Amino acid sequence: MEQMTLLFKSPNARRYLLGLLSVGFLRQNVSTALYNQINSWNLLTIPFPKHLRALSSVLTIVETGLPVSTVKYLGAKIKYILE
Repeated sequence: MEQMTLLFKSPNARRYLLGLLSVGFLRQNVSTALYNQINSWNLLTIPFPKHLRALSSVLTIVETGLPVSTVKYLGAKIKYILE
């Protein structure tokens, strides 16, 4: 639904929801070239790579690709094993 709403707005007037920004960050982290190609096709209304780069300069992104709960669990297991 967000895609349809954004489709009719000018690129400078678009305000992306957190979920779409998160997916954009993840996809761009996995493959910048693929993300740029999808953006150039204009099939999806996604944040421009330049916009994501500007935001990522002030954010810290965990690049493991694992959910936070899994990272916490593994950290606890490692701590237990080392004790």
